[in-house]
Amino acid sequence: MQKTLLKSLILCLALTASGLLLASNIGKQQAVKSALAFHSGRVLSIKLSNSVYKVKVISTSGQVRVVRVNAKSGRIIR
Repeated sequence: MQKTLLKSLILCLALTASGLLLASNIGKQQAVKSALAFHSGRVLSIKLSNSVYKVKVISTSGQVRVVRVNAKSGRIIR
């Protein structure tokens, strides 16, 4: 009885934790919106790695910048 209860509790905790991890990431569109609010221009590429979006933006003057956006909060990483 106690083993079954413990297994059920562990399963519930694992499912809850995995759901929180999946639900907490912002999408690519939100990352782009945050990046363009920080540096205006046109997005060249976007990549997600280790909970950080790297958004490559080219300005109207031709300057290329990489804006790092926290994938969980949507905030710019400086």
